[in-house]
Amino acid sequence: MAAEHYRQFVDQLCEHTLISDPAALYHDTHLAVRDVNFSLFYLDDAGPGTVSVLCDFGPLPARRSEEVMKRLLETNFYLFDSPGSPGLSFNEVTQRVVLACRVPLRSVDAPTFLEMLGQFSDMAKGWRKDYFLNDQAKASPTRTTAPMNATQRAIQSKAALRSTL
Repeated sequence: MAAEHYRQFVDQLCEHTLISDPAALYHDTHLAVRDVNFSLFYLDDAGPGTVSVLCDFGPLPARRSEEVMKRLLETNFYLFDSPGSPGLSFNEVTQRVVLACRVPLRSVDAPTFLEMLGQFSDMAKGWRKDYFLNDQAKASPTRTTAPMNATQRAIQSKAALRSTL
């Protein structure tokens, strides 16, 4: 019965995004939002279930990859503050950076969920542009505030992300 909640949720997503065949997405739910790929997976748990969201950020850069990975870990520090918070990781199989989170179906509707995917998409595009290292070269003499400022700009607004989860 809980899987029916997910099918209804997919139906709502398709209605809002004008996708004509929601049944095709019931088992393999892959969407592109603002040219960023997402995969959704249904997790059968208590109540109506949970949606696991994977947002493809893209491959690590060939240069400065260690610095980029440190920035991703730092960004996770600012993202991680409550259950359901998104987190960044590296998928060794695909060799790509992925943002992942879980969203209980009982706590979200299709428009709010799509807004969250839009925010994640914007975040992925920002990462692809400069890997969240945009102010590293212009760091102040203390350099202690530069990473936090870059991270805060990268995630735009932690409060805005949290409000969608």
